[in-house]
Amino acid sequence: MVDLHQPLMVAILLAGAAAVVAAAVTDLLHRTISNRTCIVIFLCGVMFHLVAGGLIFGCLAVACVFALCFFAWMGGVLGGGDVKLLAAVSMLLPPVMVPGLLLTTALCGGILAVLYLGMSRLLASRPPATHTETFLSRALRVERMRIAERESIPYGVAIAVAALTAIGHG
Repeated sequence: MVDLHQPLMVAILLAGAAAVVAAAVTDLLHRTISNRTCIVIFLCGVMFHLVAGGLIFGCLAVACVFALCFFAWMGGVLGGGDVKLLAAVSMLLPPVMVPGLLLTTALCGGILAVLYLGMSRLLASRPPATHTETFLSRALRVERMRIAERESIPYGVAIAVAALTAIGHG
């Protein structure tokens, strides 16, 4: 479907994938998804559709995803960052792949939620921080605290896994 022999197309998808990873990392660490990162992903999607064709259909797919996610946000199911990330990511794919993206995102999000719920008891009794803590050990300690306190789930991670899967199979 997508001609990956075009170096420009590969560069666009790699840039978009890198921005998706950045969004997932910031969501995991800070529970925030940057507007700038979503704009980069969206613009990579616009360039993707300009090269591949079908910009109007891509925009229609984004509008449908945004509307669906907006109602999920109003119902408290998704955060605002998740809405804008999922809409931006849907621009990065051919419209025919967007339903699969949504389904994969829901499945990954469900798995992530089950993991977080299951780990909340297991991780509640971990040792406190030490003075020689590395960045990774600090991030894991903070995440353990969030899981133990049943804070919000970084749904941007599920969106990123689904997006990278779709890009990889596109």
